[in-house]
Amino acid sequence: MPLWSLFRDLHAGSTTWGLKVRIVRIYKQTYANSSNAGTMEMVLHDETGDRIHASMYLDLYEKIKEHLVEGGLCRITHVMVKENDWKGKTTTNNQRLQLFRLSKFFEFKPDTFPTVMHNLKEFNELEIPK
Repeated sequence: MPLWSLFRDLHAGSTTWGLKVRIVRIYKQTYANSSNAGTMEMVLHDETGDRIHASMYLDLYEKIKEHLVEGGLCRITHVMVKENDWKGKTTTNNQRLQLFRLSKFFEFKPDTFPTVMHNLKEFNELEIPK
């Protein structure tokens, strides 16, 4: 397994993945049945522009939040890969990431990592409004 993987190469069964990602969006998901329970949700893209959804519990987020900024880059190691069977998917990826207490986060700032923050359609894909 290479040191840094692309999202298309991920599969369940291992938690030793290493990823280089840009954070497209990060937000808190709260639940109606509890006043303080919730998760932090992220949409990430890799070097090819592929996107994946990632989740973590709030206690983990509090420990590493200085590394997580929308538009920022980070390296993440030790993640769980799960089936993306959620009803309200944020990406078209069939998998999602679960970050847990062994997950590690590191900032990095290469000049060559692409910025694919928005998925804009090509002009020829747009319909003329009726």
